[in-house]
Amino acid sequence: MTGWEWYAGLEEDVECEGVYSVGGCETRDAAIAEAREQWPDKPIMVIEARMSTAKKHYVDPDIIPFTHTRNKELMGDDAA
Repeated sequence: MTGWEWYAGLEEDVECEGVYSVGGCETRDAAIAEAREQWPDKPIMVIEARMSTAKKHYVDPDIIPFTHTRNKELMGDDAA
């Protein structure tokens, strides 16, 4: 299992498809900053998560599911 890392995604992508486009950041602030570069005026979702390193958990090699999550937060366009 991986260590805890921060991920962020456009709110609509996270809610509809469960996709976090920004990931593997060491800090919450780093994930937010990277997401704000991509989507400066859109709501984003940030989350702290761990993933399995066992390949048996990967149905699609392009999608790696979280095994544990914490600190999920929706941030409006005023977040930074």
